[in-house]
Amino acid sequence: MATANQEIGKRVWYSADTGYIALDLTGRIPREESRTVKGTALSPKGNEYHCSLIAIRRYISDEPDNEQVVADTVKGYLQEHDLRFDGLGVERYLCRKEDRVTLVAPVLIAGIDDFTDLIGTLISNYQRPFLHVTLLKNETTEHGISINSADDLGRYCEKLAY
Repeated sequence: MATANQEIGKRVWYSADTGYIALDLTGRIPREESRTVKGTALSPKGNEYHCSLIAIRRYISDEPDNEQVVADTVKGYLQEHDLRFDGLGVERYLCRKEDRVTLVAPVLIAGIDDFTDLIGTLISNYQRPFLHVTLLKNETTEHGISINSADDLGRYCEKLAY
């Protein structure tokens, strides 16, 4: 995670450095063991795990004031609503983008439908994200490869027989 992460409520943080809002999953998912998948050596991501909820700058790239409005609205929303981690989906995906490779798992979050409805009222071209966590990565991958939508999932990832 970037150094400017600030918790905005109930294990959800906002990064002013990256424009991401994410649910912190650190300590809530089992750590994966290193392994080779389809010829690529992958190791655990590190000590921090999160599920990106919205990549604000994907939609609002040149309007920092509007980015802050989204972050502030989410902060207010979380004062009265919960986003609860309900576990990992059973699927696993191998994702490749340039020289970066990751193994990701879908994340189940209770309350996500109302949250995404709210974001849709703030951002007209918003697409519901592919909710996931990066479990493993290759050595050239620092954070993940930004799989923010079903389109990204189809473009960069293949579902593994698991």
